[in-house]
Amino acid sequence: MIATAVVPAGASLAAASASSANVPERACSRDGDICNITWGNGAYVDFVEAQRGGPLLGRTGFFEVFARNNWKKTDITTPDPVRFINIGRNFAQGELICLRFFQRNSDGSFTQKSGNVCTSIPIG
Repeated sequence: MIATAVVPAGASLAAASASSANVPERACSRDGDICNITWGNGAYVDFVEAQRGGPLLGRTGFFEVFARNNWKKTDITTPDPVRFINIGRNFAQGELICLRFFQRNSDGSFTQKSGNVCTSIPIG
């Protein structure tokens, strides 16, 4: 199971998460290996807190946050279990905000190692 991490002091996301208007929506894979914690309010998504555990813990690669109309944002991972991905935009009512993880292979290619884990608008 994945534990929620604390945003480091001084990080740009720390101020956003401290705001009373900023609330999370959380979705995790069935096995708990990946969690999508979408922070925002209403239709606005501030950032996605991407968490890994189990066999994905310590693996490198990238997270991809995506929504309809081919919108996506990627962020390279480190071995750390938590990654914060800035989004900073509004989405339509009922839209899904999805997260997946791609692991870097020894030959430099990438393989998707998680299912799509999605939250939905509105947040909160």
